[in-house]
Amino acid sequence: MDPFLHDSKKLRKVATLLIGASALVIMAWQVSRYFGFIIDDSYISLVYAKNLIQGQGLTFNGMRVAGYSNFLVTTQPMRFSCGFAVSDH
Repeated sequence: MDPFLHDSKKLRKVATLLIGASALVIMAWQVSRYFGFIIDDSYISLVYAKNLIQGQGLTFNGMRVAGYSNFLVTTQPMRFSCGFAVSDH
């Protein structure tokens, strides 16, 4: 077997492992930075859903404006809220 070919395969495996490990480290760092942070679009949809469930309609801060960008995500929590109280906190 050609030693150069063997070293090339070994180098490719090492490079693949290093790239994969680097990607995992970067992903873990990003998750640790943003863990517990709700993106604004999700927050807006959740506020609309909470108000809809409480009987206030599709409102945001008491105003009837079309500020949600995803109607399905906004109305989906209604399916799971039947019989449960939704608090303001």
